[in-house]
Amino acid sequence: PKFMEKVAQGKFWVGLKAQLKSGVVGACCNQADTIVTDAETGGEEELLDREGILKGWGYPVLDTIEINEKRLKLVKIGNPWGIGEFTGDWSNTSPLWEENADVARNCKKSATEKAFW
Repeated sequence: PKFMEKVAQGKFWVGLKAQLKSGVVGACCNQADTIVTDAETGGEEELLDREGILKGWGYPVLDTIEINEKRLKLVKIGNPWGIGEFTGDWSNTSPLWEENADVARNCKKSATEKAFW
């Protein structure tokens, strides 16, 4: 509950931006109720959530961007694992990039980079 209060109040965003600016390395993960290994399932599909994120694995937080006129806040996340690809809003193949070319320019989006917003 306290974390969600910080998010709602904007304190988490301010803190995240300040930490990245000061050189603190950030990380995030998708908490999974149960972690199923590739060896147990025989395939990587069981390791991924519905949006292509590995369950219970860590990802580096690389950058943030805020586009005030659109009231949009995005976090750039690295994918060092080589397994899965984020498929949600603002993923590398999302139509939101074409619909918002100004956001794509500000984010310096690269199709070859192993990261997503």
